[in-house]
Amino acid sequence: MLSKVTKCLLLALCLLVSRLSFAQQEDTVIMHMITLDSFVVEDVAEGLDISRFITLIQEDTSFYEAFENLRRIDYSGTTTVRMFDTEHLVQAMYSNRMQQDVQSNCRSMSFPFEVHTGDFFDKNGKMNYLTAGVFSYIFLYRDTICGNIVQTDNNAGDDASLEQRKDQLKVLIFNPGKSVNGIPLIGDKMEIFAPHMQPYYTYDIHQERYTTGVDCYVFTVQKTPEAEKGKDVVINNLTTWFDKKTMEIVARQYQLSYFTPVFDFDVSMDVRLGVVNGLRVPVKIDYHGYWDIPMRKPEIGSIQILVKY
Repeated sequence: MLSKVTKCLLLALCLLVSRLSFAQQEDTVIMHMITLDSFVVEDVAEGLDISRFITLIQEDTSFYEAFENLRRIDYSGTTTVRMFDTEHLVQAMYSNRMQQDVQSNCRSMSFPFEVHTGDFFDKNGKMNYLTAGVFSYIFLYRDTICGNIVQTDNNAGDDASLEQRKDQLKVLIFNPGKSVNGIPLIGDKMEIFAPHMQPYYTYDIHQERYTTGVDCYVFTVQKTPEAEKGKDVVINNLTTWFDKKTMEIVARQYQLSYFTPVFDFDVSMDVRLGVVNGLRVPVKIDYHGYWDIPMRKPEIGSIQILVKY
């Protein structure tokens, strides 16, 4: 007669084997669906592991570490935010030049130049637009910060709402293909490699020289024409450039949309990495998007962040 402990161990082992078997089946399905160009086929023959690309998309940490590196270096940069009306005319704008200085374990950011137009700020100096507030909350701050923490921008608006949007944005940027908590009705539609989502996508790997001159493998996940817009998929396109020599992420593009009776969004992002002061960091972030969420006015905005020396 098996003891309760033995039964529990056997059950755990069975669940683990089942999980591993499912993961292997999922990888096998994906492998047969990925289109390769002739150059990649040759590299596969020489030992390139195609399954590694999926692992890098799901588990890579270098992309996140590049953003973390921004907290460790002196740099300058610019931010430009434009908010549009329903006719796509600019109704508010904010632009700055920023300078971060790091000493010991502390960093501070100054703004030698700032200008804004329209109703970008309310009478109390708070941002009127959640879109701008989210990016300001993540990438800009006003006080000296010691330690590896994120500082709230006092001009960013409702901190509770921004905290939730910040976490959602981090998942979209750093862990594409995973579920995003707090956005209802989406559920597992973000899981672009899962078997139930595979019929809605094409998967492609090809070689290409990026605009900076780096030879890359380009992994593209693209919504199929048959996928019904706004119902079956959230990620319409996800393209990642990997340095062929190091397999580090060079750049990533996203296009996401979802339309429901409760909320709508249609967002695209382009993030490029580079080296500043010896560390890999995001050197260009382009965002264009439309949000219509409960308790807020619909927002259409574009944001560009450039990081220099």
